[in-house]
Amino acid sequence: MKVTKHAIEKFIKITGCKEGRAENKLMKLFRKSNPAEIDPRYKVKRLINNGVDNEAKYFVLEQFRFVVVDDVIVTVEQRYDHGK
Repeated sequence: MKVTKHAIEKFIKITGCKEGRAENKLMKLFRKSNPAEIDPRYKVKRLINNGVDNEAKYFVLEQFRFVVVDDVIVTVEQRYDHGK
């Protein structure tokens, strides 16, 4: 699994993690995450807004949502519905 610079930057912004440790910590959390679904209405909106040809896969752990396209973590989001 690869991770984009954007995903690392988002992870740092959310967690305050130091830059030198962010990618390793992000990957450690990602390995513990579970696949998740999002509301189909939001999937369509995301496809349009992000211009992604392939559908994204979503993985969640605690307050984190990892967005994966073609086996690359493209971004990390903060969930506000912890556990849902």
